[in-house]
Amino acid sequence: MQKNLRVDDVKHLIESCQTKFPDSPLLWLRDIAAYLNLKLVNEDSTEPAVFYGSPLSALTQNMKKAVYALVQNLPESMKETYLETCISNTAHDMAKSLDTAGWRIMTQVITDISPGLITSNLPRLIELRNSYQNRPNIGLAILWSVGQAGKKDLQSGVRVWLDVMLPLLSMKHYTKFIVEYIAILLNQHRITKDTVLAKPVMDLANFVTVQVQGGAQKGIRKK
Repeated sequence: MQKNLRVDDVKHLIESCQTKFPDSPLLWLRDIAAYLNLKLVNEDSTEPAVFYGSPLSALTQNMKKAVYALVQNLPESMKETYLETCISNTAHDMAKSLDTAGWRIMTQVITDISPGLITSNLPRLIELRNSYQNRPNIGLAILWSVGQAGKKDLQSGVRVWLDVMLPLLSMKHYTKFIVEYIAILLNQHRITKDTVLAKPVMDLANFVTVQVQGGAQKGIRKK
């Protein structure tokens, strides 16, 4: 990850955007993401870690504080709209071979603050996934983005896994990520065979879906 960032530049950009557009938080957020897209160039072809690491790790602690402070006090409706924008623009910009570190960083920040917002957008995010599922590099970026919901919220992570990821299990480009995601999610929340949850994370219908998908995957492997 090449970076040419200074915390003073980030703070100045935030202050400048807030001064110019005091009633338009979406413009501040878009400008921050665009700035980070420009300054952070990803030359590493490896996939980012599911919940930790790049691209957010490219920011210093003070930069993170500035960006988190910008997002923290926004209305939930604004965060929800912007989160969908970040994930959509990640996909659309990747299709144009543009850098997307800024959109991914803002996705990490928003889901860290309000993880449940991902699940309120699932129908639109599933449409986005469907649009790009035959382009695996973009499809995996979408799965990674929606999967950020699971970092802080097990319920949201399982919901995303069931609704967005599991339907792609039989597609070879996605199988590894989907299987690894659920393992990492459960480990993240320290879920073991001995764990007693306050409420179930999967109902009967979803359990049947998992069984059917798992059976289909086994059938494919035997062929």
